Amino acid sequence: MSERFDIAILGKRNLTSALRAANYNKLVSAGVTVLDGVGAFTSATDIVVTAGDGTKQTITAEKFIINTGAEPVMPKIPGLENNPYIYVSESLLDLDVLPERLTIIGGGYIGLEFASMYANFGSKVTILQIEDAFLPREDTDIADNIESVLARLINTARPYIAVMISSRDIVRRHI
Repeated sequence: MSERFDIAILGKRNLTSALRAANYNKLVSAGVTVLDGVGAFTSATDIVVTAGDGTKQTITAEKFIINTGAEPVMPKIPGLENNPYIYVSESLLDLDVLPERLTIIGGGYIGLEFASMYANFGSKVTILQIEDAFLPREDTDIADNIESVLARLINTARPYIAVMISSRDIVRRHI
């Protein structure tokens, strides 16, 4: 199964790289000035961009639009922050080795998508969710159908909450 994982991760990396290059080139060919570097606000109207070679350029404008995308929500669980064994959706796709076991906190769409994907690659997956019902915001027939498909691959432990993470182990409590 690891070979399928390796192929999928390599394909994801190649596709991401190609899409980034295509988007970058579209902007440049449309006449947009693209600054490569790290930006930091120095005032309400100024951003300094530091390029990889250390050169700096100041951009001044009345308004800036920041569009960096969404970030995963990290629950307040002791041991979660700065733990090298904790991954979010982005970093989970950057793994070089297929995890033997994977516990996903939260049974929403993104968690279920990763659970299904990694279970199909061969990881033993457990989902911890606080809700008693599977996909509680969905129609029962849809939730039941999705759960029956995933039940063959994934252990759904509910209602459970992760109360502490110690190194590589999750301490969970039935609620």
